[in-house]
Amino acid sequence: MMDEHEFYNLVTKYRDSIARIVHRLIHSQEDARDIMQDALMQLWKHQRQLDDQRAAFIYLYRTAVNLAIDWLRRRKSRKIDPAAEPDRIGLMNTGDTSEFFEVIMNCAQYLKPKQKAVFILKDLEGFEFEEIALLMNCSPANVRSNLHLARKKIKKSLTKLYDITPEYWYEL
Repeated sequence: MMDEHEFYNLVTKYRDSIARIVHRLIHSQEDARDIMQDALMQLWKHQRQLDDQRAAFIYLYRTAVNLAIDWLRRRKSRKIDPAAEPDRIGLMNTGDTSEFFEVIMNCAQYLKPKQKAVFILKDLEGFEFEEIALLMNCSPANVRSNLHLARKKIKKSLTKLYDITPEYWYEL
């Protein structure tokens, strides 16, 4: 069980990283803050059941990612007017302004929520397969499968968007 001081230290240590992941998943600063708040409330609510800081860290990441995935699923079921949400596409304020990163994030918006989460955690945040499996409560094989599908869809989008020939990918 964590006391208030341990909770504060955990939140201080990981909030920026988690907020960045959630923001990259959903592309909405305001909704990312709400999801973070919900994840922190869930952590505090269930902190008695968590044995140590590592369990709390895993719980917090898992909760935040799952809440973001749920948000994406709910959002996908509704029709979205892109003109009504100008920050839905693009980088917003993630700190990375490279053009390539922006193109990749625009392609990633069309991935299924779980594929997008795995892609962001592995390729953008640098987590290992075992860590992602732990955070997403699935097997490493499931993580690899979702990552493969995500990369394949992004490659297809890039190929179509930039009229790239298949030979280009073999040269890389």
